[in-house]
Amino acid sequence: MTADNTIENACTEADWFLHRIDFAERECVFLRTSKGHLDAVAFHDGRSALSDTGESMTIPLDAALEWHRVEPRQPPPRIRLLTHTSFCGSTLLARCLGDLPGVVSYREPQPLIEWSDWAQSRSPD
Repeated sequence: MTADNTIENACTEADWFLHRIDFAERECVFLRTSKGHLDAVAFHDGRSALSDTGESMTIPLDAALEWHRVEPRQPPPRIRLLTHTSFCGSTLLARCLGDLPGVVSYREPQPLIEWSDWAQSRSPD
């Protein structure tokens, strides 16, 4: 890792995007990108290149969770989560909301898919 490729930067800097969570390998993959580049890509599930610099950073999942647990920081800004079903116009709505100041819209982010698959694999059903 270079000086700016740290767990702290990955977890706090807006130009690092959580791209993957590999539960089997227990690691997180972050890509350096920009809001403008993410806005230009239809979906954030890996169908399109999400980094506009080609830079990536892999950090152990347990290290990221530990950093988040113990790192003193300011209270986070208020976050809202809007979920939806498919084929309902949600991509258009996400793009409209993403154009507002202070709003970032993630469309089908891969980590959410991976977390859902992981949780379902642990379900007794």
